[in-house]
This record gives sequence, C-alpha cells and structure tokens, in this order.
Amino acid sequence: MGHKTIIPENLNPLCSRVKRIFSLFAKNHHTLQHLLLYGPPGSGKTTTVEWLLEQIWGSSNMKVQTCRILNAADERSLDAIRAKIIPFVNTDWRDPSDKRPRFLVLDECETLTESAQLALRPFLDKSPQDVCIIFICNSLSRVQQSLRTRCLRIRFDPPSTNTLQNHASRGDLRGARIKRNDIATFVSFLYGKHTDMSLFEMIQACIFFCTTLKILDDNIINTIYPLMHIGEDSFPDNIKNIHLNRIKHIILNKLEKNFNYLSLVPTI
Repeated sequence: MGHKTIIPENLNPLCSRVKRIFSLFAKNHHTLQHLLLYGPPGSGKTTTVEWLLEQIWGSSNMKVQTCRILNAADERSLDAIRAKIIPFVNTDWRDPSDKRPRFLVLDECETLTESAQLALRPFLDKSPQDVCIIFICNSLSRVQQSLRTRCLRIRFDPPSTNTLQNHASRGDLRGARIKRNDIATFVSFLYGKHTDMSLFEMIQACIFFCTTLKILDDNIINTIYPLMHIGEDSFPDNIKNIHLNRIKHIILNKLEKNFNYLSLVPTI
C-alpha cells in the first residue's frame, strides 16, 4: 500500500549534490532516468521523491492517475507485482499531448522477494519518459544486480545527529511503517539472540524502541551515527559489531537502572 509523507517546500536540508540532481529533473523532466535511491533511514529519499512528483504533476487529479507509490515492505510478493504494478504500467490516462512521465515508486524495494525483483526488470526496458521507475532502499547490496545496473544510482547522505534526534523525538523517522516484528527482533538482539535483520533495520528498530521508552539520548545517537554515516555495504563486520554491542550495553544499562522500563520489556 502507499503511504503519505509531508511534501517539503524545497530541498534545502539535502546535500548540494542531490539538490542539483533533483532540481534538474524537476525543471527538465526529459532528462529523467530510472532511479535507484539509497542511503540510511531519515536521509530524505522518500520526501525528495514526493517533492519531485509534486513539481512535475502538482496537486491535480491527474497525479493520482499518473503517480503510483508502493511500499514494497507491504507488497513483497510476485502476486502483488502482477496485481498492482502491471495494470498501472499498462494503463495510460495521460492526454496524448502531455509529455510528462508517469511515475512508479517502490519504497523499501530491498524487501521484495527475489522473484518479485526479477519480475520488475522488464519494466526498466521502457522509456523513463513513459514510465519513470524509482526504487528506494536502505541497503544497496540487497537489490538485484540486474536492477542496479539499469538505474541511475543516487546515494543520499545520512542525516546530521541533530536532524536524527529531531526525527526521532517527533516519532517520524519511519512513522507508521515500523514493523512490530522489527521491535520484537530488536528486543531478542538485546538479550543475546541471533538476528538476520539488516543494519538499517536494526537502527530503525533501535531508535523506535528507545524513543518509545524515552531513553534516547545523545550517547545512543552518537553511537548509532557512525553506522549510518559509513553505510552497511562498506562497513567491516568487526567494526559494525563493536558499535552494535556498545548500543546493546548502553540500552541494557538504562533498562536495568529503571524498574519501570524493565516492566515494559517483554520476556524473551
């Protein structure tokens, strides 16, 4: 299913490199290519896409017909691709004289099954001036190579520690898209159980967990930040584990010092 985000008035919070690219796309939509946007949560990927769609299609009724945003985490299967994406791609509501491209946006595309990702590959053979496909992900390594090579890849820099703190305090780093299973898995991680969560899924669950219990502080933020700054795909496992173990140690200490927090933690 799609999800709503707050459309920014401008791209000022982003780095100059990303601002220049998307400003060019907004002014000259014929330069658009199929895109793969990647970077840590909270870096502005989804809101930037919303801004781009608003610049090209505005708030008219045609935007509903020409722009489809799906959260791939909720639509992971091959059946979802067949039921929701193929009809959209094959039905064009534009006036024949309208040269603005349609948009298909797949957020959290790395969560799609392998067969679902492969099923998307033929759509990338279409001209982006007809249907521009935009993939959004946190972890580039979990996206099929055949999709990566057919898209212009744009990396989003991680948010500053102040921005991350503000997002977390407002509870909108990932909003309603946070999964209950993520939290349960994170709690299992705190108590020493193995988890297959990606690094960024772990960070998201950690921030949501700490924010909910009101224990998020600068110490936790500063420990998380290097993980987001360097990125999962290039982070050595031993260094990553050092930071994750430090996060675990800090959080467990906070929980143990306050009985009220302990009562909120489910028994594993």
